[in-house]
Amino acid sequence: MKVDFTRSPVTYQKQNVQPQKPTQKKAEAKTDTFELSRNYTDMLSSRAEWSVSSIKSEIHPPASSARLENLRTMVTDGTYSISTENLVNAILK
Repeated sequence: MKVDFTRSPVTYQKQNVQPQKPTQKKAEAKTDTFELSRNYTDMLSSRAEWSVSSIKSEIHPPASSARLENLRTMVTDGTYSISTENLVNAILK
């Protein structure tokens, strides 16, 4: 019997196997994560609120009690008036 080794079933053939790309899980495993505690985020929030109120008070200082009383008297007497231009500007702010 004559054996043909070129057509043997044991011969290795190239398979059409493409290299696998990294899966999503492997990519996620390489990312760093961190978590902030609830107390820390509350502290940051209260500091931010304090900063905002501090800046607002610098921009618009609170009216004095004398000024408020003067305005109250003018409104009750009917002598208080404001220009239309100032009123429109205040509304559009």
